[in-house]
Amino acid sequence: MAQVLEELPKQTRAGGGGGREAMYPYDEWLDGQPRMLVEGTKEQVEKGEADYASKKATILNLLRGAAEARKVGLKSVSTPEGVAVQAVEYVPPEQRPKRGRPPGSKNGGGKATKSS
Repeated sequence: MAQVLEELPKQTRAGGGGGREAMYPYDEWLDGQPRMLVEGTKEQVEKGEADYASKKATILNLLRGAAEARKVGLKSVSTPEGVAVQAVEYVPPEQRPKRGRPPGSKNGGGKATKSS
């Protein structure tokens, strides 16, 4: 028979939010200061010798999600030691500049004028 609980227990998952306990201190990491996050093993993270124990792509995806949930942007640089990150002002997608060259510019698509 299923037991009735007074409340749901906290669940440890990456990304935080949704009532879950965050695996990493995203509020600290996304406070606007540039930070170097050091890659290591789970044991090194537990000892405080490293900041995360995953692939760089994984921690960056987690950080992007945490930044989006906090309505901040994220700048990041991959380094041999790990990743350097900094939370920056959030710019909604519809207000972000378009990538690439404008139409009509050299190699920018559209019809470029031929100069002699």
